[in-house]
Amino acid sequence: MAKVKVSKEEAIPVDFIDRRRALLERYLNRLVRHPKLLEDSDVKDFIQLDKELPKSTNTQALSGAGVLRAFSTISNQVTKIATKKSEQDEWFDEKHVFVEELHKHFKNLFNQLNSLFTHRKEAVIALKTFSMTLNHLATTEEHPLLSSALIELANLKEKLEQIHNDQTAKEYSILTELIKEYISLLEMVQLAFHERIKTHQQWLNAEDTLRKKRETKTKLEQSPKGADKLPQAEKEILDWESKVVRSKEDFENISTTIRQEIDVFEQTRMDDFQTAFDDYLNDLLEQENKILQIWEAYLPEANKINL
Repeated sequence: MAKVKVSKEEAIPVDFIDRRRALLERYLNRLVRHPKLLEDSDVKDFIQLDKELPKSTNTQALSGAGVLRAFSTISNQVTKIATKKSEQDEWFDEKHVFVEELHKHFKNLFNQLNSLFTHRKEAVIALKTFSMTLNHLATTEEHPLLSSALIELANLKEKLEQIHNDQTAKEYSILTELIKEYISLLEMVQLAFHERIKTHQQWLNAEDTLRKKRETKTKLEQSPKGADKLPQAEKEILDWESKVVRSKEDFENISTTIRQEIDVFEQTRMDDFQTAFDDYLNDLLEQENKILQIWEAYLPEANKINL
């Protein structure tokens, strides 16, 4: 597994470690839900081994920008291949378009959620400033009941600040991080589609080469001077016939595997988002109830004011 470096341009939240833990937890849950990976010996060792895991070797550190550059390069190369000659399969065409559209919408949603996160953090800072201002105002207020009400209102704003701060952090970890994770997963799905196109092109190239080898053999058979080269030509034809068979099998295997994995991916995606939205809405309801209780507790203090 490749390591991922956080670039200097990427902001690191205060609770970075906790978010990485949540990300790893989601990854492991997704891993063990996969019927094939669940039986993998390496996965079992990673989950069940009590002692320290052996250090990984032959790994390469990848930055987020590096992954995007690699993805862009492969995408451009495969696009050139696909424009030359492409196998038509309606299911793969529809899924490819769906994945690309979903990836685009997820990126847009991620940007909007990031903007919302920024606005919420600014609102939390504004609440803190407002609370401090109320405290200063209370110290200068001559009316005792009004001064007391201002102090309690400042305390109320401090409590609201903490609630909104917690809500902002949970919203980011529950929704934004999940969207970010699925943006990367969808890019991997796109790479799988591109790999299938490359495999199909290799099959077509093998068939094309075999056809040329057979044409060469025919010419040698018709030439008086070609008898000496016929054994080599026949050997090359046999080799390329084997390559065509292997290439076709590779293409059929990768097509079958992708179909199966897409079904698993779609089910996992629906489960993940259903769980995330359930958690988010329950948390939102809990926070709103806390806010209501805080304001209800403050109401008697406000009613004491009699100017």
